[in-house]
Amino acid sequence: AQGCASPRWFLMEKGANLEIRTPAADTALHLAVRAGAASIADLLLRKGMDTNVRNQAEEAPLHIAALQNKGRGHADVARQLLHHKAHVNAQDKQAKSPLHLAAEQGDKTMAEMLLKARADPNAQDKEKKTPLHAAATRGHLSIVEVLLANKGRAGAKDMDGCTPLHYATMKGNIDIVKILIMLELAELSQQR
Repeated sequence: AQGCASPRWFLMEKGANLEIRTPAADTALHLAVRAGAASIADLLLRKGMDTNVRNQAEEAPLHIAALQNKGRGHADVARQLLHHKAHVNAQDKQAKSPLHLAAEQGDKTMAEMLLKARADPNAQDKEKKTPLHAAATRGHLSIVEVLLANKGRAGAKDMDGCTPLHYATMKGNIDIVKILIMLELAELSQQR
């Protein structure tokens, strides 16, 4: 238990500057999250690093965790960030939330975790696209189902007037098209 942790503790105890940033303005926390290094992220958070610190792309560490879906470490880090009061609906330079990024990546575990932490399933980016637009475009059926089950609006229109159904159709994502058409038919029958 002592081997790996002691050099990190030693550096921090000797006054290592946790505010130093890379040229892209990433902090040590951004880098730990990108690596999926839950133990390092935990150490940095316990030492008081800002959970919502931003880099040049206006990404908070939770954005990085949602974007990097290479294994369990990123889900563990995201859990830690949420526990330390990360803003679940934070927006990057493109006005994308962590849920947008999880939807783009097709990361169901991350999407469910963010939604459980009260992520807005209808958040809009700069192009007025929602996470449902992203999932429908990329063919992530399980994400589409999760978003719809959490009040994602199938009829949401982006700046071009396109709905998730339009994008699923353009990309040939037939299973998603079927679900969205069934949903629209159900909504129409309820209106009568």
